[in-house]
This record gives sequence, structure tokens and C-alpha cells, in this order.
Amino acid sequence: MRYHEDTSIRKPATVVALAGLAVAVVVVALLLRGGTASANPRTDFVEVSVGSRATCGLTSAGAVECWGGLRGTDPQSPLGVREAMPVPIAGLESNIATISFGAQDSACAMTTSGDVVCWGPAYLDWRNPEAGQVPIRGIEAPAVALSTGGDRACALTTNGDVYCWSHIGFTSASARVAAAVPALGGGVTAIASGGLHACALTSGGAVMCWGENEYGQLGNGTTSSSSAAAPVAGLQSGVVAVTAGALHSCALTQAGAVFCWGHNRGAELGSGGGGFSDTPVSVEGFSSSVTEIRAGFGRTCVRLDTGGYECWGGQFGSTPAPLPGAESAVADVTLGFDHACLLMEDGRIRCWGSNGMGQLGDGTTDFRVSPVDVVATEAKAAPTPTPCPAAGCPVPTPAPPCAAETCMGLAVLDGERNIVCHSARSADCDLPVGSDFTLAVDAFAVPEAGYFLVQSFIQYGRYDPGASEDGAGPGTCRDFRDNGRPTIFPAPPGSSDGYDWLDDECMSADLVYEAAVSPYDEVVWPDVALALNYAPFGFISNGGFSGLLPPLTVSTHTGFVVKLAMSCSPHESVSSVDLLPKDHFIAGTSGAAFAGPEEGDHYRPDVSGLRVGCCDETVTSVDALFILQFEADLTDSVSCGFDGDVDADGDVDSIDAALTLQFVAGLLDQLPRDIS
Repeated sequence: MRYHEDTSIRKPATVVALAGLAVAVVVVALLLRGGTASANPRTDFVEVSVGSRATCGLTSAGAVECWGGLRGTDPQSPLGVREAMPVPIAGLESNIATISFGAQDSACAMTTSGDVVCWGPAYLDWRNPEAGQVPIRGIEAPAVALSTGGDRACALTTNGDVYCWSHIGFTSASARVAAAVPALGGGVTAIASGGLHACALTSGGAVMCWGENEYGQLGNGTTSSSSAAAPVAGLQSGVVAVTAGALHSCALTQAGAVFCWGHNRGAELGSGGGGFSDTPVSVEGFSSSVTEIRAGFGRTCVRLDTGGYECWGGQFGSTPAPLPGAESAVADVTLGFDHACLLMEDGRIRCWGSNGMGQLGDGTTDFRVSPVDVVATEAKAAPTPTPCPAAGCPVPTPAPPCAAETCMGLAVLDGERNIVCHSARSADCDLPVGSDFTLAVDAFAVPEAGYFLVQSFIQYGRYDPGASEDGAGPGTCRDFRDNGRPTIFPAPPGSSDGYDWLDDECMSADLVYEAAVSPYDEVVWPDVALALNYAPFGFISNGGFSGLLPPLTVSTHTGFVVKLAMSCSPHESVSSVDLLPKDHFIAGTSGAAFAGPEEGDHYRPDVSGLRVGCCDETVTSVDALFILQFEADLTDSVSCGFDGDVDADGDVDSIDAALTLQFVAGLLDQLPRDIS
């Protein structure tokens, strides 16, 4: 028991005839790593579509919001604006069913009634640079699907016809009027626009493609271009999804087989790099059954029935390889020109890669190797307390005394949310070996003016300056240099990082921080831990002043503000758990502090910590070790509620340790004093 491509993607439950669509965009050449989430993440997105320098999201309310380098959206700035966070697109505030980005950061949207409007550089008229969306004329029935690519955008209608229009250059008659694709003849169920070509899937499971064909991307056994749709060789039945990359195309069959054709210099066909194929070739080597497929420039990715993703081409190699970071809780993945985004199952959008125009939506223009949340521009909601048990919230009564203006301490809670220990009451806390508990940060005296954020920095490990950092030899954990691959900071080899104590090899710990159980600020801000959840081995830091977006609601809450899932070691041990204040030499500016309501208001609280003993009822040599450490002034107490005086002579010394070892070795039948 615990103590305590058509790059447009959307959640599967909301897909409207978009399965398998892809647009021609360059896949970001970065592999995912786990990353830090941003403050105040948006959680209301159901679709995301990525262009070359911008990104758009569709909200659950049917509104379009975009960020990055935007052109054709602001009547006062026809040359474009740069937005680092989502901004609403005027005229698209409701009733939008789907969105799709294409080349030149031009995009299109389909309304719930089946109308199509587009905006961006491809739809600007320099003679009259008015902002707003250009309605696409000539589509003779309501649209049910939309796909934009490099040179064209296409819509699929309710009667199964496909209409396309020019998606390059500046506004002309052809940019606003769609025409039916010859030789399709209705019965189409899905469409995919590539770089200079497009493909359609018919109700009979056949694939038809048209457009440029220099690399065989039409799959008809030739390299001749065609304005009329032509059948793809060998795929005239049994296909359930089709996707188009910049210069190649792929299909998924009902039997779960994957076929690709066209350009292959980046190994995007999964058949070894080089050349091209003007007919479909089979892709092999998936770890599980394929359920979805999409293509980009030089890369192809599939979704598996396990929920994970595998990709090939470019940095992924010539055979399917897992896409790190997209193993769970990801509704879909979109790969852009040099940035990429994940649509999460909880409605967040997380992006990484180039960010010079703010296309990641995290409020900055910083390049990101790890995914960051697209953040909200509006103020956070007013803080709401976490629901408490029927017996009420566990708060110290009366509140501990505070010797300063503000105070924070540490509390240990059991599985019933009862306070077992509190650092402001007693520094000692004994728990059973192997037991689970909740470690809580208690803000029991807060700034009189209130605060908008609490940050905390907890050290629960032991720093050994005499250890070897990254195999560089004894004592290198004290040289303030990076002696190999840095564990925390990507400093170049041999540079001075000053963070020896944050290297795993310089730290040891008996308590276990269960990072898989997310720490949440359960009372003040639900996402404070997500603002910065930094947990090198032996440390846990939560909160952070950067990335918070004003205006901010001020709280005066007193009580637990951060809760962490912890476990005792499976053997007897004693650990110092310290709450490090702001400007501590290790914690620095990330140490425990309150951010006040006025800019620059940082309150450094008086802090207190705990000595957590993981105890059992068996006398072992570890008890003797604790006694020796106490005698040498290496610890303030012995262990598990015992004072260490085995012979009851009033002193804790090596004689007590020797008697303990003799008892453990069976040389004594009993101790002068019971220490179990």
C-alpha cells in the first residue's frame, strides 16, 4: 500500500476523413528526448498543423490559433508578424473542422459546413494587401477533408470528388478557384498532397496519383508527369491509407503492409538509401502492427497498435526505428520543416527544434532540443485547493512557529494524508525500511502581500567530493570541471561547469524519488512543477520564475504546495533531506523562494529539513556504523529513535559499536541494552 505531410494531426476521436494525409515538409533532423514542460500549458487543442516557420492549432471550441512567422493575418502588417505564443486568427474563431499548412507558410481551413478558406503569402494580393481569409471558389459540394502541399491544396467533397487549386505564388485567379482532378470520377475517401504531386484513395481501396513525377512519386512505372490521376502499380485494391511526402508516397494496406515509392536518396522508401523507385516497394521490419502512416521530406513515420511510432529515412536510417519520446500519451506526431510537434492526449501541443520565429509557441525564440509546451497568453486561472479527505486537509495545528518573515519546511505524509513528521516540529523522522511516503513542502508562513509562485530545491543525496567523476579518478568530483560527458549541462569536454555535485557519479542516495509519479503543486498552481521539474540524482527542484506569463493571480494559501512520491531504502539508512533556500551555493537562484506580486519581489524563506531514518527491528552492523558516525560528529543522531548508548554508560562511543558488532557476529547472546 502506498503511503502517500499533411502535417495536420488531431486526436483519433476527432478525425474527420483525414486518416493517412501528409504534406511535403522537411522533417526536423532531431530525435526526441524527455524535456521540461513550460509554464501554463494550453490543454484545449485537438489538432496541430506545422508549416516551415509557423504552426497552427485547432481548439476544442473550433477556433484557429497560430504562432511563429505569420503573413497574411494582420491588415497592418502585410509583410508579416512574429508571434511566440498562440494568437487567434480573425475570422476563424469558431466552426472550424480542420486546418492544414502547406508551403510558404500558407494555410487553409475547412468550416463545419464544408467551406474552405485560405490565408498566407500564397493568397496575398499586393494590389490590395487586405488581411483575412480568401474563400476558395469552384468546389461544387461541401468539403469533408483538406490537404495542402508544396504547390497545391486539395479538398475532398461529400460526393467523393477532389478539387485542387494553386498553393504557390501570389494571388491570381487560379489561387482562388479550384478545379476537379481529371480521371478520378468520384468515389474518393482520402487525399494527400505532396511536394509537387498528390494522391487519392478510392472507396475500392485503390490509390491514384497525379502531378510531377521526376522521381517516380506517382508510382505508375514511369517518370512522366500527369495532370490526370493515374493508378499506382499494384495498389488497386486493399489499401486503407495513403500519404504523400515531398518527393515520395506511401500506402498502408488492410493487411497491415506498408508500400512506398518515389525518391529514395534519404532511404525514405525503407529499402536502403539511393536512387528512386517508380513502383511501390514493401517496407519491412516493424516491431508491431501498423495503424497509421504519414510522410515528410526524406522521412516516413508510422503509428503502431502499441501507440508508439517508428520512422525511417534521414537520421532514422533505412529501416523502421522507434521515435523516442512518442511512446505513450501522444495522440499524434507532426514533422515540419525544421521543427516538429506532438499532439498529446490531454490536449497539449509540445514542439521542439528551430524557433527563430517563435514557431514552438513557448513564448521564446530559443532553439529547443527537447519538447516544450505551447503556452497560454492569458492569465492563469485562480488557484483552487486540492480536494481533501473527509477528515480535512492535513495541516499542522497549531502552525509551527516561524522565526522569520516567511518559512518553509518539509513534512512526511502517510497513505491517509496524515502528517507523520514535520521539520518545524522535529528534525528526526523514522520510517519502516522499504516503505513509501509522500514528501511535502509546507509553506507555513507566506508573504503578507501574497505570492504567485513557490519554488523549492530539495537535496536528499550525499555529495562525495572524493569520488571519481565520469571515470576521471579520485577527487575529480571537487575540481569544478566536467571530466567527461556532462550529466546535467551540455558543457564541452574540459570546460568548467562548476556542477560536480550534480553529477550522478558524485552523488549517492538511500531514498528513492519516484519521478514517474509526477510532482504537482496541488494547491497554488497545478502546473508549477511543470514550470520547472528538475531532478538530477539526489536533488529535486520545482518551480521557476522564467516563462510565467502576466497577469498572474496572487495567492495567500498557507500549507502544502508541492508533493513528491518517495520511498525508503530496503535496508537501514539515515538520510538528510534538506530544503535549500534561494542563493544557497548549490541551489543558486532555484532555491526555495516565494515570487511576490510585484516584479522583482523574491522572498527568501527560513527553511528547515529532516533526518529520515529507514528503520527495521533487526540489529545489524549498520547500527554499529551509525554509532561510529555519530561519535565522529558525522551525523547529528544515531538511527531510528535509539540514542546509541548500548552499554548504558551515558556515552555513545566505539565501545557501543564494538558490542553491537559482537552481538551481530553471535559472540554475545544479548546486549546490555535492547536497541531493536
